[in-house]
Amino acid sequence: MSGWYWTSPRPSPSTRNYNTIFDHFNYYQADGNPVKPLTGANAEVGMKEALANGTLNLSQSIFYIRSRNTPVFDPSGRYSQNPTTGSQCCYLTDGTENRSKGFEFQVQGALTRSLNLDASYTYTHSSQKAGTVLTTASLVPLQQQVPDHLLKAFATWRVPVLNNRLIVGLGGHVESSVAPYARLQTYDRPTRKFKTTYVYTPRDGYATVDAMLKFMIQPRLSLQANVTNLFDRKYYSTVMASMGSYYGQPRTALLTLRGSF
Repeated sequence: MSGWYWTSPRPSPSTRNYNTIFDHFNYYQADGNPVKPLTGANAEVGMKEALANGTLNLSQSIFYIRSRNTPVFDPSGRYSQNPTTGSQCCYLTDGTENRSKGFEFQVQGALTRSLNLDASYTYTHSSQKAGTVLTTASLVPLQQQVPDHLLKAFATWRVPVLNNRLIVGLGGHVESSVAPYARLQTYDRPTRKFKTTYVYTPRDGYATVDAMLKFMIQPRLSLQANVTNLFDRKYYSTVMASMGSYYGQPRTALLTLRGSF
C-alpha cells in the first residue's frame, strides 16, 4: 500500500441554511373542519474542509428543526379516507410542538493512494412540548421515527496484486433503536365504550454489513460482485403503526459486467 500523503487543509467555507415550514395536510377533524397547518422552521450551520490537495473532503453541520401542529389520530373518531380527494379523518392538532436537534459529520475521499472512504455519522435528539390546550394531541407519546444514532461507512482498497486491478470493498449501516407509538383499543363493558391508549412498540437497533469485489479486466471493462446484508440480518427498516412494519432487505448478491467504448 502506498504511504500517506496529507497536506495542509484549504480554507474552510461555511454554509448556513434557514427554511420555514408550512404544510397544509389533507386531514380533517371529526366536525368536518380541516386541521391547522403544520408550521415551523429548519436551521442548519455547517463547515467544509478539503485535505490532501482536494482528494479528501470533510464536512460538519449542526441542525435544529421545530414544528408545531403535527396531526395525530383522534381516538374518539373513526378513521376514514375519501377515495376521490385522498382526505383523511379524523385527526387533531392543538399546538403540540416537536423539536429535533443534532449534528452530522461526513468524510469522503482518498485516505491513501489505495484506500478510499465514504462515511457519515448523524446524531439526532427529538423532544416534544405539549400544546397550550391539553387534548389528545398533547397526550400522545412522541413518535420517534428517526434514530438517535446513525452511522454509514464504506471503504474500498485497491489491492497491490495483479497490477492493481483488484479492488475490495467493505462497509456497513448502523442504527440505534426507534420508538414509534401504536394505538390500542379495548372495550370497556361497564361503560359500553371503547377505551384508547397509546403503547410504545420500539424497534431495536441493528447493524448490517455490505461487501464488494471488483476486477478490472481491461481499463474500460470491469467485473464487479456486490453483496448487500452479508450476514442476512433480519430487521425492520420501517416501523409505523398505521402502515405496518416492513422488513429490511435480506442478503442479496449482484454480479455486474460493465464496459465503455
